Amino acid sequence: MKSSPSKLRVVMMDVWCFVPYYSRYLCEALQRRGLDVQLASVSYFQDPDYFKRYPLRRVPGLLDVAGGMRIRNEKLRRAIKFVEYCINLLILYLKLLIRKPDIVHVQWVPLAAKLPLERWWLRMVRRRGVKLVYTVHNVTPHEDGERFVAHYKSLYQDMDALIVHTGRARARLAEQFGIDERRIWTIPHGLLFHDLPRPAPAEARRDLQIAAEKVVVLWQGVIAPYKGLDFLLQAWREVAKQCPQALLLIAGTGKQQFVSQLTATVRDLGLEQSVIMHCVYIPVEALPCIYEAADIVTYPYSEITMSGALMTGIAFGKPIIATSLPAFAEVLGNNTNALLVNFGDVPGLTDALLKLVCDAGERKRMAAAVARLQETYSWKNIAESTEACYASVLSAMV
Repeated sequence: MKSSPSKLRVVMMDVWCFVPYYSRYLCEALQRRGLDVQLASVSYFQDPDYFKRYPLRRVPGLLDVAGGMRIRNEKLRRAIKFVEYCINLLILYLKLLIRKPDIVHVQWVPLAAKLPLERWWLRMVRRRGVKLVYTVHNVTPHEDGERFVAHYKSLYQDMDALIVHTGRARARLAEQFGIDERRIWTIPHGLLFHDLPRPAPAEARRDLQIAAEKVVVLWQGVIAPYKGLDFLLQAWREVAKQCPQALLLIAGTGKQQFVSQLTATVRDLGLEQSVIMHCVYIPVEALPCIYEAADIVTYPYSEITMSGALMTGIAFGKPIIATSLPAFAEVLGNNTNALLVNFGDVPGLTDALLKLVCDAGERKRMAAAVARLQETYSWKNIAESTEACYASVLSAMV
């Protein structure tokens, strides 16, 4: 007998803990709709107590050691995480045998490009009669992703349903991976950190020691080559020359080699006076201060399937400058709530930055337009659509 839709049992699977914020917001929204949701995840190594601060039900009994060890050596940390992850897949499978859910909703499979372990695991779960739903955060990995199309094609074809955040991602799954479009659900990415208390902008600037007269452009996120920071800095060189009041705040962390390269680029371009490098992990509670101190946010990416950083910028209602990638163009409207430029077009990005830095009225108009986007990306709407996806795959059971 099928479960009642109001009592669907869902295991949200992000065992490695790659997307803790997305998983937390989605689990809470589904719980508010009355679903029985358990999050299968270890602690987030940057913030081991993150999940404990929220009313989440987590799958008990998973090995959760690496996240609290604060190991700075990345290779050693990832090696320990790999062993822990493999053990946890076994533990989770045994738990699913004892108490079978209706749905396993997969958020991330970190080994998919290199090892078939997760594909084997998911096939065993599916043979137990559990339906599999997979949220495709990245259609393929950002770096060298095209090399692994065959791996991901096999993974995606094993799913009962795939959730994507944009029409472009949907089209890629259908055209490049041969997925039946009836199995693909387009459900937006939700807002991030919209529910945190916020300081007043003046207070935020005092805390960050930023002068009131500065016009602050914020880049925030994980530092990685595809995030377009070199492109941004090339444009910023001219902005800094023309607008002494302009200040670029780079906030976030990443692999040390990328952070070191970025620091060297700022120095080589002579931008130390107009660029603040805040290259550390930013705790969730500190993010509102960073965003409230900013006048503009920018996403100069070379590629993206969808961006949690963009959803944060929208949540804080900031005017946006971004590249005209399909994922961004589906969410943003050029000259309405954002300025969109082609990746690599340094003069175009320079002009966009100068336009907003120099025109407070345009920033205010654009911020109001960004705020109007917020309802579209509410977790209430996303949970409703996700539940409909679950119901659809369950109704297909023979």
